[in-house]
Amino acid sequence: IYYSGIKSYPIIDIDILLYDDCVLSTPNLTIPHPLIPQRDFVLLPMAEIAPHLIHPTEKCSFQELLNRWKASSISEE
Repeated sequence: IYYSGIKSYPIIDIDILLYDDCVLSTPNLTIPHPLIPQRDFVLLPMAEIAPHLIHPTEKCSFQELLNRWKASSISEE
C-alpha cells in the first residue's frame, strides 16, 4: 500500500473491549470500550461465551446488556 507515494503498511485499529475488571480512561485508551452496550456484534458473542460475566462499568451481565440492546432496538423500529 502506498501513502503519499511512499510504500507503507496500513494502520491497524484494535479495540480493547475488556481487560479483566480494569477500568481505565486516558486520552488514547478507554477500557472497557465505551460502545460495548451499543454493539450487537460484541454483545451477541459475549452473551454466548460469557453470559454471566459482569461488565465493569455497567454493573450487569453481558446477557443483560444484550437483553437491553434487543429491547432498545425493538423500540426504535
